[in-house]
Amino acid sequence: LGAAPGPNSLTATATGAGISGNPATFTATATDTPPASVSLLEGNGQTAFVGSAVGIAPAVVVRDAGGSPVAGVAVTFAVTSGGGSASGTSRTTDAAGVARVGGWTLGTVPGANGMTATVAGAGIAGNPVAFTATAVAGPPSSVTMYEGDNQTALAGARVLIRPRVLVRDRFGNTVPDAGVTFAVASGGGSATGTAQTSDSIGEARVDSWTLGGVPGPNTMTATVAGTGVSGNPITFSATGIAAAFDITLRYLSTPTASQQQAFTDAVAKWEQLVVGDLQDVFLVAPAGTCGPGSPAISEAVDDLLILVTVTAIDGPGGILGQATACYVRSANRIPVMGFMRFDAADLATLEAQNLLLPVILHEMGHVLGFGTIWTDLGLLSGAGGPDPFFNGRLARDAFLEVGGDSYGGTPVPVENTGGSGTRDAHWRESIFANELMTGFVDPGSNPLSRVSVASLSDAGYVANPDAADGYTLPGALAAAAAGRLYLLQDVPDVQRYSVHPDGRVTPLPPPPRR
Repeated sequence: LGAAPGPNSLTATATGAGISGNPATFTATATDTPPASVSLLEGNGQTAFVGSAVGIAPAVVVRDAGGSPVAGVAVTFAVTSGGGSASGTSRTTDAAGVARVGGWTLGTVPGANGMTATVAGAGIAGNPVAFTATAVAGPPSSVTMYEGDNQTALAGARVLIRPRVLVRDRFGNTVPDAGVTFAVASGGGSATGTAQTSDSIGEARVDSWTLGGVPGPNTMTATVAGTGVSGNPITFSATGIAAAFDITLRYLSTPTASQQQAFTDAVAKWEQLVVGDLQDVFLVAPAGTCGPGSPAISEAVDDLLILVTVTAIDGPGGILGQATACYVRSANRIPVMGFMRFDAADLATLEAQNLLLPVILHEMGHVLGFGTIWTDLGLLSGAGGPDPFFNGRLARDAFLEVGGDSYGGTPVPVENTGGSGTRDAHWRESIFANELMTGFVDPGSNPLSRVSVASLSDAGYVANPDAADGYTLPGALAAAAAGRLYLLQDVPDVQRYSVHPDGRVTPLPPPPRR
């Protein structure tokens, strides 16, 4: 037969005339030598957008036992994983022994895709040939708001939740590496880190947004680079307010002039940190229901009333002070009235060591709700166990800002040692060291960190962590080396009451104490 595959014919002609059947024709088909192997030629390991075709259609080459290409061999291509599709899947090798699929479109979900090419027949080395490809999220098709809208903050201060958007492709997959530009649109504020790129899960957020200095509405936009992006641009709104939170002190005993100045300074400090006005509450409280010797109360409270007593508690040392909330708002558990008691035997020593103001600030924080309303609001996890922690989102973010990103446990760590009223109601001394709201007062500086202020925002206050003291998490070694005075049982067990908008007062069960 001839050298090329295909039909061949042969005729046989008898000499003479009138011979029936003359000439006789014989046919035969010439084929290549049998295929012995199949191997990948090109088209493996490609990357393409989801739902799109790879740039190079996968191809194989078929050879005989001597290594020569074999033409006319049937090859079947098939998608094996990734959910994509293929065209021209039944092919025949050409003169060079090559068969190529018509096209391969990847699936609509990012990830691995697979295809095989199989030669008909048995004993063919390399059969089937496997191709892989990676589908990645497509170009941005939509942008949606993730978080950070409709916030309230002090005019001229940063919002607590940084505006964040989510970028998706046309199949709903999140898109990484998309350019997003944030810009202040109204209100006269400012922002940092406005040019962002979406992260591995398609999210992008501005570094900070500071509202304008005049109370009123503010807006910010987030725009994804590209054309035809649905939802572009996203607009965030925030309201800047003037500081309007009021703490009223009512002295049930007469402190010295210097002591009273420390109380006044503590009020001023907390009113810089907690800024949002609360609805006034008309409180009717019988005598003796808010700490020892508390008077009867019948008045409108704006926003927090604190009863202050300097009295004998247990002599020098020991209990320096006690404080808690007695009456809270029914809707949100934010305190209406509480008390602070200080041991008269300790105040002169605290003044001499410049620790009176920190101790008053600390106790006032408990009246505001630090450690006293956490359980009511579901903000305390693991109480009574070896690793209690505060689970509020804003305090966790602030914890990372002050150096907590290197902490190996669950943020934010709450005190796991000490007696009733110390553990589960303060930051953990072994981690926070000299931070004001641990269960200990330290010689020297006791800064009130943005973590403590943010925890009040988690509890429902409009607070301004930017006004907090400078503080960086010192770590366990520094905390262990610090000297300290123990604030024993400074959050006492008391009967608490819920005040309803209509003036009704109902008793609340005390939070669990360990």
